[in-house]
Amino acid sequence: MRKRWYILAAAASVVLAAAACSSGSPGDLESGLETLAGSEDESGSLEAREDQGETETDSREPSTAEPQGEKSVQEGILNNGGSVVRFQGNDYYWRYSADSVEKEGLFARYYVKEETPNQMVCRRPDGTEEVLFEMAGSKEIFMAGGRLYLSSDTESYSVNLDGGDRKDYGYMRWLAAEDSGSGVVGYDGQKIYRIDGESGGQEELAGSPGDMYRYYFPGIAGNCLYFSFCDTQDQCLVLCQYKLDGSGELVEADRFSLPEDLRDAAGNVIVTQVSRLGDTLFYSYGYYGGTGGFFQSGGINYVRLDGNGEPAESGVSVFPITAEEFVAEERDGAVRLYFIQDETGSYVGYEQDGAYPGCTVMNLQTGETEASDFPLSRPKAVVNIEGAICMEEENQAAYTTLIPQSLAQAYGCDNEDMEQQATMIIDVEVIGDQVYYTVEKSSRYQEGDVGWRPCYRRESSDRYKMTVGGEDASLLFSY
Repeated sequence: MRKRWYILAAAASVVLAAAACSSGSPGDLESGLETLAGSEDESGSLEAREDQGETETDSREPSTAEPQGEKSVQEGILNNGGSVVRFQGNDYYWRYSADSVEKEGLFARYYVKEETPNQMVCRRPDGTEEVLFEMAGSKEIFMAGGRLYLSSDTESYSVNLDGGDRKDYGYMRWLAAEDSGSGVVGYDGQKIYRIDGESGGQEELAGSPGDMYRYYFPGIAGNCLYFSFCDTQDQCLVLCQYKLDGSGELVEADRFSLPEDLRDAAGNVIVTQVSRLGDTLFYSYGYYGGTGGFFQSGGINYVRLDGNGEPAESGVSVFPITAEEFVAEERDGAVRLYFIQDETGSYVGYEQDGAYPGCTVMNLQTGETEASDFPLSRPKAVVNIEGAICMEEENQAAYTTLIPQSLAQAYGCDNEDMEQQATMIIDVEVIGDQVYYTVEKSSRYQEGDVGWRPCYRRESSDRYKMTVGGEDASLLFSY
C-alpha cells in the first residue's frame, strides 16, 4: 500500500481510537552483520513551546516558514525518495487514473491497483507537463545516476528518465539514495543491498542468514540511513548507521541491552524513530502488541557522535515511554525532549492522523520533567491542528502551516458527519516553498464494514499544488 498521510478532524480520531540494562560500545559491522538472520515476522510498526519557567497552551499561529527535510539530497535533486521529486527545476510524479485506486476501503484508505499502468509526469516550472512513460508503479520515487528507481507492491525496477533501459530487481523496497548520485539502497525482506547507479549491479551490505529477526528502518537523520535488528540471543537491540555520502561506511551506532521489562518481547522490539540534534542522535524504541496492535512500552536513547559522525558514546535518555513519537529541541542553552508517557500509544496499523493533546517534556541538563500542552506528533508528520493542515518541524516543538484553516474548511475537512462522508488530505509532499496534496472525498459504505472497522467508497481524488501556507491551489489532475 502506498505511503499516505491522512488528515481528519477530531471525529476521525475518535473512530481510530476505538480500534483499539547497559549500553555497549559501538563497533564495526563487517563481521557482526554476517551472522544476522531474517524472519517472516511482521510485528513491527509500519512508522507548543513553553516559556521559561512556566507551562502554557500553545496559542501561537503555526509557522509558515519553509520546513527543513531529512531526505537524502543529491546536487540538483530535492525531496529524493518522496512521491514528488524535483530535478533541475522539474517535478516528477506519478499521475493516477480512475482505475488506479480501489473504490472501497476500510477507514477510507484505498489500495493502489498494482497491475494498472500509471503515467510518470515531468512538470516544468512554467506549468507545462510531459508524460515520460506509462508503467505499473506507485509509491516513492528515487533518483540516482540519471535513473529513476521505482516500485509497486509486487516489483521494483529502474529506468532512464524516458522509461528506457529497464532493469528489474524483483521485490525490493527502496530506502535511500546516496548524495553522490552513485547508488541507492534497497531491502528485499531479508538482505540490504546497494545498487550501483551506473552498472545496476547489487552489492550486499547486510545479510541475514542466522536466527535473528529482520531489519526495521526508522529513517534518515544527519545524512545517514538507520536500521535496527534485535539480537535475541544476547537480548540486545542493535542500531546500525550507513552513511549516504558515498563512502559506503556501515557501523553499529549502538548495541543496547534491553530492560528487564522488555526481554519477554525481545524479538519484537525495534527502533521506531531517529532524530539528530547537533552532535547527538536520539532514537526511540519499543514494541507493538495486544489485540489492537498498540505501542506497548519502550524508551528513548542517545548516541553522541564525534567530529567525523562516528558513534562515540551512548546511553539512556528516557524510560519508559508509551508511544514512539518524540521531538528533541535545543532552547535557552538546554536540550529538551518532548515525549508521551501517559497516553495510549501509537497504533501500528494506521499512520497517525492527529496530534496528541499534550505530552511530557524533560530538560536533559537537569533531568526535570513537566507537563506540556504542545500537541506532539513526530517530525514531518502532517496533522490537523485546529482545522489547519500542518507539519511538525524538525528539532522544534512547533508546526508549519501547509494548508490554512480556511482552505481546509472549503474542502470540507471538518468531517462533522463521519457516519455519512469523509474528506481527507493525503499524499502530502513539500518541496521548497511548494506543497503537493490530494483531497479525497468518500461516502460511508456500511455493507463493507468489517466488525467495528468502517468501510467507505471513494467518490473523488483531486491532486493540487500550491505555495506552502497559501491559498493559490492549482488542480493538477483528478482520478
